[in-house]
Amino acid sequence: MDEMSIRQQAEFDGKEVHGLINLGFDETDDDSLPLAKEAFVLLLVCINSHWKLPIGYFLSNGLSSTQKQTLIKHCLSLLHQNNVNVVSLTFDGLSNNFSMAKQLGCNFDDVNSLKTCFPHPSDSNQEIAVFPDPPHMLKLVRNTFGEKRCLFSSEIIDWKYVEALHKLQESEGVHLGNKLRGGHIKFSKQKMKVKLAAQLFSSSVADAIDYCHNKLKLQDFIGSEATVEFLRLINTLFDVLNSRSIRQHGYKKAVSKQNADLYLQFMHKAKAYILSLKESRGGLPILESRRKTGFLGFLICIKSFEAIVAKMISSERPDLIYFPLYKVSQDHVELLFSAVRFHGGSNDNPTARQFRSAYRKLLVNAEIKCTASGNCIPLTDVKILTVSSSVSSKTVINVTTQCTSMVEHESSVDEQPTEMALPCVFLSECTNDIVYYIAGFIVKKLSVSLKCSSCISALYPENIPTSLSLVSYKSEGKRIHPSNDVFSICKECEIVFRQHIIKNESENSKLIIMRKAPEVLNRIQSRSYFSILNQHQFDTEPTKNHLVHLMRCVIFQYFKVRLSYYCKNLAINKESVRQFFKHIVNFKGQ
Repeated sequence: MDEMSIRQQAEFDGKEVHGLINLGFDETDDDSLPLAKEAFVLLLVCINSHWKLPIGYFLSNGLSSTQKQTLIKHCLSLLHQNNVNVVSLTFDGLSNNFSMAKQLGCNFDDVNSLKTCFPHPSDSNQEIAVFPDPPHMLKLVRNTFGEKRCLFSSEIIDWKYVEALHKLQESEGVHLGNKLRGGHIKFSKQKMKVKLAAQLFSSSVADAIDYCHNKLKLQDFIGSEATVEFLRLINTLFDVLNSRSIRQHGYKKAVSKQNADLYLQFMHKAKAYILSLKESRGGLPILESRRKTGFLGFLICIKSFEAIVAKMISSERPDLIYFPLYKVSQDHVELLFSAVRFHGGSNDNPTARQFRSAYRKLLVNAEIKCTASGNCIPLTDVKILTVSSSVSSKTVINVTTQCTSMVEHESSVDEQPTEMALPCVFLSECTNDIVYYIAGFIVKKLSVSLKCSSCISALYPENIPTSLSLVSYKSEGKRIHPSNDVFSICKECEIVFRQHIIKNESENSKLIIMRKAPEVLNRIQSRSYFSILNQHQFDTEPTKNHLVHLMRCVIFQYFKVRLSYYCKNLAINKESVRQFFKHIVNFKGQ
């Protein structure tokens, strides 16, 4: 269940008036009713198949908890008459949604003994679990952490370490294998975007802070252990509650009989950790504060998770082989709203009449592709169940990738006049580790595209280094280590990249850097790189010499990665004022 804001406007189509409050009762014919400002939608999502079905909407001016309870009970009774077995109810963090759950039969007063299931109105032997939407709870936890700046468990959990990581990465010009940007720090204008909260509470951010503390020994990260523990626990908890497939690894794998005990042990640990959180050292427990909703929501999800596993997975006759918890997410109804808005073209604030029209089209198989820039992005292919029995055909496109020759690129770029002296560039220890990490990614890419086994073997080191590096922090050291030759070439590329980006910030970055690729090649050809390939091929023609070709491939791939990263950051760092004010207008129903 969820609400979608609509434009407050009355329209007459020649037969009836649209836009007034309509809860499906007889009194809806009264034209003195106020204008509706939202559509309350109920959506059915199948947990053992891949379809979803909108089963009703109600135009309202804000429903009370009692009205919602009445509609939910009526809906459950109708579904029971049609042999539909409902196992859970998902809602967001509105206070009247929690009040509605209490009226249905739940109890959230005592956090140590929560009652998160309520009896089915048509079958007293069946219970329905409630799930406060995990993505919404994640955003609320992020808001609390970011605005209070400090929480307390066994030690201080401080927001300053996240800011220090962002400041370090901005000063270095490269990132420590994470997606932390300015939007994650200053999130007040983008509070609705789930990905900003999910990328903040990620193992990559925790690993980066841990790396800065243990490897780089930076003063700004002293005492960050509790913050790292907090980030990792919330990340793992969200992974479990957002699992989508049995083929995933770790805690992202859907719960099944094989991993149910492991998940239950973690849930017990997460529950104890959340119960121990306080606003500050010696302050109120977080579950007694005014900002408790996100943490309480996660506790309710944990309790409901345990009930679902006991009933449907761990029983003697399990109903399911595995249960992807993403099926109980509110993302499905959010994507429905996204499709409704897109049916209006450039108008994403539909009136009640436009909402009804789009809703009907979606039910007769007029579903369109969801946007990738909204607050919620599609993670699985769960289509709306329609009256059409046709199967959509899928076009398969074979894409062949190959390594582009630097010689061809050199001929396509105009010659430039001789430039002034370039600035001196020094690569810090942090930047060197990041370049080493990127070099490992390039080795992985070239291992697939190259055909010569001797050239591929030259990309890997003879002995994997035992010293602590950024690669050791990513996926517990399972990342690829490059050879010293690949690493040295990548460092030369990084120096050239920084020299010309710093000097020509206002010009076309891609054109500038690609013009300098031959310069890098000339610099490294005078040195003895890949000595293992000296006797591999004697052909002196550059286009056939494996040694020259391998160096060109490494240079091209490095510049490709760095340019993509640089241009992406330019787009990310721009503040979206239009989107912020657009949502304000939509929520006011104008």
